[in-house]
Amino acid sequence: KITSQMRVLSKKRDYASRVALYQQLLNAELLLYVDEDSPKVYGTIGKFKSYALFTEDKYYYHYDPRGVDVIRKYGHEIFYELHQLKAGSVWINPKGQVGGELYQNEIEMLAKAMYRR
Repeated sequence: KITSQMRVLSKKRDYASRVALYQQLLNAELLLYVDEDSPKVYGTIGKFKSYALFTEDKYYYHYDPRGVDVIRKYGHEIFYELHQLKAGSVWINPKGQVGGELYQNEIEMLAKAMYRR
């Protein structure tokens, strides 16, 4: 589970744990917070837009008990899309018990990891 690996990384903070989390994020089906099928802006970091995604249904209900509009996509698709949008960051499970934020350099690295030629 992604959240289990997030907990491991929060304790170990080592390279192997970070890479394991990145691999899980790329290969998992995630829930992208959207507005009419386009990623919904969640906030900003400096002059860049931030977006949000959820690892499981329960986390978007934690965010808003009424539910929010999401699209289920594989992580590699989401990170490629967010990189194309020049996202400053992406929040994972915002307001959830287990979450975090990936920054622009991490989004770029994840996007390029799947689309190298």
